[in-house]
Amino acid sequence: MAQIIHMPQLRDGEASPFPASYRHFIEHSLVDLEPWSLLDDKETIAHSPSFDKGLYATKQFKRETGCDFYVYLFARRYDRDDYAFFVVRNGQIEDKVISFHLSFVDKLELAAPLRYEQVQDNFLNWIANVVLEDIAFWIDR
Repeated sequence: MAQIIHMPQLRDGEASPFPASYRHFIEHSLVDLEPWSLLDDKETIAHSPSFDKGLYATKQFKRETGCDFYVYLFARRYDRDDYAFFVVRNGQIEDKVISFHLSFVDKLELAAPLRYEQVQDNFLNWIANVVLEDIAFWIDR
């Protein structure tokens, strides 16, 4: 079972734990990126992250990938079961992104468990390599 991470509430003037590029998108209301949607808003990024949000998808991700790290759900493709997560390491949200199609079976779906070192994309790379490609596909159809 996935461990739930609880972070203390942010104090006034304390830096947000979210990656700067992600905060920029949220602060400029760039959240509906059809077919993807970012799941936070200006209010939620002003506070400590809620790791309870999307707990079912987070637990399922750990089951299907066997990953050796925790994740924070930040985006979902609404026409299928594709989810995007930030890596959480030592209680900190990192600018390391993994997107994954969940099959919702109770078994490892990869040939080998996913390891922290394998996650290479950051948020802006994910926007460029996943989201913009999906948007282009939607425009062309």
